[in-house]
Amino acid sequence: MNIKKTLRKEVLAKRTHLSESDWKSKSESIANSLLQMDVVNQVNNIASFVDFRNEVSTEAINIWILDKGKSLYLPLIDMSKRSMTFYKVDDLNELIRSDYGIMEPDPQVHKAVDPNSIDLFITPGVAFDPHGYRLGYGGGFYDHLFAGIKNEIPKIALAFDLQCVDELPIEPFDRRITHLVTETGIKTF
Repeated sequence: MNIKKTLRKEVLAKRTHLSESDWKSKSESIANSLLQMDVVNQVNNIASFVDFRNEVSTEAINIWILDKGKSLYLPLIDMSKRSMTFYKVDDLNELIRSDYGIMEPDPQVHKAVDPNSIDLFITPGVAFDPHGYRLGYGGGFYDHLFAGIKNEIPKIALAFDLQCVDELPIEPFDRRITHLVTETGIKTF
């Protein structure tokens, strides 16, 4: 098994073992820190995601974005085309469940947008190193996205401290995030 697969398996196992109360309290701390960041408050077009399988909860974040009158963009992954497209979402109740069980925009209801029209990306991930590199789930969707958008667009990852590792295997196509928000604080890269 290669290093990335092994690391992914180890970190996901740790995340899965978080108790529900720890998951909720840590997610709440992360959301509170994120929503106080100037970089988040100063923009209007925010891409986020819907948490899945013990990821940091994004429900409060996505509701806050809409309640503040900001535009919320959520990803839809097409595994057959190996692509990720962001759609503008005005009502979280209009999301549909994908074949993988992830709540996603409905292309029949929501409008696709050019990712370069988005001011800030909130991103998931499996593991993060001290230099701003992230290990995703293996599809390369976010690395591909980040390679195609302007460098100055902030890319903020949400993670629990247990997802932070000393070192990740870095490849030429890997793209760094600009900020990492965990339950113990915010790191800027």
